Amino acid sequence: MSYFGVKATVFRNLYRVDLFTLIVLVEICEQKSGRLAAKRLGTTQSKISRALATLRDVFNDELFVRRQMGMEANELTRKLYPHAKRIIEQFRELDGSVGSPSEELTKVHLAIQEHVCRWIIDDLLSARLSDGQRIALNIENWSDDFEDQIHKGDLHFCLSLSDQVEGLRSLSVNGKQSIHVVGRRDHPFFKGAITLDRLLKYPITAFNYNFNSIRPCQIEKIFESVGHKANVYFKPSSLNLILDHLEKSLDLAFVNNLFSLKGAKERQGLNSVNVDEIWIGVLRQQLPSFHLLASNSANMELGERIVKIVEERLDQITFELKNDL
Repeated sequence: MSYFGVKATVFRNLYRVDLFTLIVLVEICEQKSGRLAAKRLGTTQSKISRALATLRDVFNDELFVRRQMGMEANELTRKLYPHAKRIIEQFRELDGSVGSPSEELTKVHLAIQEHVCRWIIDDLLSARLSDGQRIALNIENWSDDFEDQIHKGDLHFCLSLSDQVEGLRSLSVNGKQSIHVVGRRDHPFFKGAITLDRLLKYPITAFNYNFNSIRPCQIEKIFESVGHKANVYFKPSSLNLILDHLEKSLDLAFVNNLFSLKGAKERQGLNSVNVDEIWIGVLRQQLPSFHLLASNSANMELGERIVKIVEERLDQITFELKNDL
């Protein structure tokens, strides 16, 4: 008899595989790195190594193959992964259901852009169950009136690239973001000198953050501040819509964070180039960084966990992008 394609004899010592060991298996599969797995789990690399050694001994298999881009799951591990993931989720559901029926949920409202949320949503949902708190996490669309919403108490947190706002509590996310220009893979802009003059020859697609009024977008205001006019003809509010358009046109777009850049890198029809020198030296802008803005009633311990989640995902994406070069 076999399970997941593994002979039953390996299950004689299956009792040695505890929940933490399964979590290590899943994290290494997803992070492709023991170091990153240790960082995400808040533990040491030696504990990760011991857990991996246990897995290899129990299943009598190496489980992972070292590649240039990290630790790649082999055939057996790819079979084990969905089962381990499901067991972990069942434990988390059990953890969330053991509270007293009369215990009220703490509702937390967090505003975050959709193209950022997709990279951290699983970790955000896991953070609800930490420290025994029962939290109902409401994810809401980011909008340009977030300051008013926080002041009114409609939002507890907002993850933003905006600077710290007077009157609001703020937690800084470590690390400056880089600025990239994205366009079609065969776009003429990528075949010559990367200059502002050449960039201005092409239409620009810009992300529309202004959901509640018709105003110039950020990139238009930045260009105007240094005496240039950006030819912005398309301003959607969806990153996917922007990337779809770039693949079919000669438009270019600025992306100002690694989450957006990762989304662009997933598309084989797109190319990108770092334009930090233009951003700082010509447009006279500072590199942005994320801040978690909070209301006076916000649980700042939860806020610190959210910041840690964002920092860990940014570290992971930085590692993956470097290894993709």
